[in-house]
Amino acid sequence: MILRKLTKIAVLLVFAGITAGCEIFEYSDPFPDSYYSDNFIQDVGFDLFSGYDTALPAPDPETGAQVPVTGSWDFAYRYTDWDQFNYMRFYRANPTAVASDFSSVPEGLAADAPVYRLEVVNLVSGGHFEFGQTGTWAGSGTAVHDSVPRITGTGSMRLDAFSEQDVLFTPATLSGFSSRAAVAYAVFFRFSSGDPFVVNAGSDSLALDFNSGLASGLFSPAADGDNCRFQFEPESIGLSFSALYVDDFTMAKSGGMTLRLRLRPSETTHRLEPGTWEFRVWVHADPSADADGSAGPYPLDSLSVNMGPVGESTLAADSNIYSAAESTGWTRVSAILSSQALQYPRDYGEADEPVLDLIISCEDVNPGSILLAAPELRFR
Repeated sequence: MILRKLTKIAVLLVFAGITAGCEIFEYSDPFPDSYYSDNFIQDVGFDLFSGYDTALPAPDPETGAQVPVTGSWDFAYRYTDWDQFNYMRFYRANPTAVASDFSSVPEGLAADAPVYRLEVVNLVSGGHFEFGQTGTWAGSGTAVHDSVPRITGTGSMRLDAFSEQDVLFTPATLSGFSSRAAVAYAVFFRFSSGDPFVVNAGSDSLALDFNSGLASGLFSPAADGDNCRFQFEPESIGLSFSALYVDDFTMAKSGGMTLRLRLRPSETTHRLEPGTWEFRVWVHADPSADADGSAGPYPLDSLSVNMGPVGESTLAADSNIYSAAESTGWTRVSAILSSQALQYPRDYGEADEPVLDLIISCEDVNPGSILLAAPELRFR
């Protein structure tokens, strides 16, 4: 009997010890509260920008590969056989421009957030035809300037061609630009036509959207310095086209057309640890952009926001696309890590190697300008 009581007391003491020790197994968040409340690129904002630097960092001494700038916004195209031409522009919209200057400010965007203008440079000069015919026109068909409002503004070109005829157009380009065979260029123009036709730019055929009246495609120069030439023809032998109006010819570099912030773990407000992250930025149509292109850049139709792994890091992100046609005022666009959080080897992080790209992509979009404000990188 005494032995049974002693056994029961021992069991109770052991149970009490186990219960008290359960605190050891309680979850403890390894990150302070500030990890969940702070913007990790607060100190970068859009103020730090290196995209106009003509001198690039020294190549990697072991591989000879170009080493991109980190901790500062940059243009990705600068690291792929760059010819020193500025294919994109990025600058403060004006010295005092803030978010509340452009429209009402939604929750989450500070009224005094500095506003920047991002522009994809249009390499074609005078392709809007607002002040008359530009470029070089040739071929067996006809091309005449038309000053009646047809597409945008009051200037366009009227093209006519019978069976087995063509109209050739070589647009003028910006001073200082020369095409290169190693690079492709995204080309666009707008059209209005009831007759079927086909068009190519060099060896590349363009896609025609008869619903939107937009033609788009790529121009791939056969040799350095080749001019882009558009060839318009009836759809097939025996057919013709009449009163084909064309307008707003544009061209932009294809490849590397992103505004990018590459980050090392030490280059954020708190150390950039493996985990789930969200990158977001506020976007607004540029009120100074000109719909017919005669007084400045066209409005930029779209862009996408994303994140990308660098070096030995891995992640999977859901990007988001901004569409000017579907947006009004300030719109927040974000990319969120989805099925795979940011991961990188411990020794890679200890060496402070670059691990993450924040990306605002304007790849193969119709050239134009747009406003950006308040970039954020948040730990989730």
